[in-house]
Amino acid sequence: MAPPRGRGGKRVIKKGSAKKPTNNGGPPKRKRVDEEIPSDEEFEVEMNKETVIPAYEDPEVKKIRQAKEYLDKISKLEERKDKVESRNDDPIAARLKKEALQAQKKIPKNLAAKLSRMQITTTNYNGHKLPPTCITMSGSSTCYTGSKDKCLISWDIETGKKNRIIKQAHSDHILSVAVSSDDKYLASSGRDKMIRIWDVRSPQSTHIFQLSGHFKDVTGVAFQSGTYQLYSSSLDRTVRVWDASQGSFVDTLYGHEGEVSCVDCMYNPRCLTAANDNSLRLWKVFEESQLSTLIVPN
Repeated sequence: MAPPRGRGGKRVIKKGSAKKPTNNGGPPKRKRVDEEIPSDEEFEVEMNKETVIPAYEDPEVKKIRQAKEYLDKISKLEERKDKVESRNDDPIAARLKKEALQAQKKIPKNLAAKLSRMQITTTNYNGHKLPPTCITMSGSSTCYTGSKDKCLISWDIETGKKNRIIKQAHSDHILSVAVSSDDKYLASSGRDKMIRIWDVRSPQSTHIFQLSGHFKDVTGVAFQSGTYQLYSSSLDRTVRVWDASQGSFVDTLYGHEGEVSCVDCMYNPRCLTAANDNSLRLWKVFEESQLSTLIVPN
């Protein structure tokens, strides 16, 4: 049936009656969109993001490529490191870090740089007739030295002058000296197997006690901070505990298998010793036990 015609013989097509064009069963045609063609510079950036490695690569070319990749990795790591350091420039963060290190009793890394810029001067003090063997500080301006000449000397470290000399303090070489935390008592020990206690507050540094008990050279003495409790080490392999204010013996600590060469102590009743049995020992004195033993390799 022919479509109806209007006036003048023109065909009349009703709305909705026209057929949509087909693609003869093929995929539907997409609308044409203007595509952006990248410039040469953008293309190079995209290519640099991923390195295309061919199936066969010349060994020399491969070495050069790997070297470039390695240098790129290093440069990226350095950039990240710089960013982290820039974040650490915060003064509050730096102060908190410093306080944390002080609480842990760790030395900051930049301390060496500060020390290298310091002007260090040396002063020679002459007084002993034979080589000095030990030294200890008392306060901020006084120190005591012991020597092979059997003498003890008190020094003013600001002026370099001798405050007093105690001659024949021991009958043999003096090996160790220590001062109590209140600067009242000075303890000295030596090859004569003796420990002597001196009242250094008196004008003549009066000798008040002589402690005997070790069977060999007394190599070290140390006061516990805040008390008059004194520790001594000896070549007889023992560590002894004394009350320096009373001149009395308290206890003997056994455990080292070799000659004990030195001793030091802390605020709490613990002491640390070293011996030629290649060990360091930490002692808890009141319980007469060893908290730990560190063996030093040869």
